[in-house]
Amino acid sequence: MARQNNRGEITMKKQMTKLELLQDTIRYYSENPEGKRALENVFDAEENHCGSDCVYTTENGQHCAVGRFLKKEHQSTEFQYNEENSIIDILDYMSPEELFVEEVQDIPQWLWTSLQGLHDIDGNWGEKGLTQQGEERAEKIYQKIIKSEGEK
Repeated sequence: MARQNNRGEITMKKQMTKLELLQDTIRYYSENPEGKRALENVFDAEENHCGSDCVYTTENGQHCAVGRFLKKEHQSTEFQYNEENSIIDILDYMSPEELFVEEVQDIPQWLWTSLQGLHDIDGNWGEKGLTQQGEERAEKIYQKIIKSEGEK
């Protein structure tokens, strides 16, 4: 995809494939799941329970699986949709071109939703990366990617 940068030069950025995005996400969070996942501690007064919620960007600058690929101007706790539950909700208000870096603007919504689920569920991650549950979920995403590639 050719683009013109702010100096008027034509640039060509390689689009990330669906499989590359899945692999990159797994590799990134497997290095340090607890240190890299974008979770914030919350207290539910009704349930009298502490837990964690995913945000796109934490105050410490960590990003969730979707947040890592937001344009820089959206990678902030000030981003108006930072605490939205679902990428589906954000994409109701913003186009992929407005929201994401160029390399991933062609990634379908279903894959963002799948990656968000892989990232958000604590049971998918252990100290050294994916748990058995996480591996099973990643395999389902992989199979869906393969199937979608065959439908082109």
